[in-house]
Amino acid sequence: MERHFKKIDQICLVVKDLQKTIEQYWENLGIGPWKIYLFEEPLLREMTIKGRPATYRMHVAICQLENISIEVIQPIFGETIYKEFLEQRGEGLHHIGFIIQNLDEEIKSFEAKGLNPIQTGRFQGGGFAYFDSQERFGTILELIEKSHPPNIPIRVWPEDVDP
Repeated sequence: MERHFKKIDQICLVVKDLQKTIEQYWENLGIGPWKIYLFEEPLLREMTIKGRPATYRMHVAICQLENISIEVIQPIFGETIYKEFLEQRGEGLHHIGFIIQNLDEEIKSFEAKGLNPIQTGRFQGGGFAYFDSQERFGTILELIEKSHPPNIPIRVWPEDVDP
């Protein structure tokens, strides 16, 4: 069998306080700067949770390291797998992500293998899908189709460092 994924593109933490978390990473490990986004309508659309239409909002911070990006998500509103994770497990490592070219095709491929999406969303020219993969792989898997053009962060932190 040909290897489908050749690298992990992203690891993600789900937290209660995004700003506090990215400050800890910056101050203790020098990891940053962080691009911060607010994912909500109208930027975020076609949202689902466990196969049902949904509306949710979250703050997302992303730091691109040399070989992987670190994502931090703070749920703000709505039913999400992030909120569920915080309630059941507390803060921590939530999922690993893979960049793909065609989200619709990859979702069909994963479904054929018995992995069903548990949360999805679309944004300009891209989107994401999380899969019910905890039992099979020990973590949630995310497929990410990058947006075109790229989403614009609402801010960068720390502000005095080039991203």
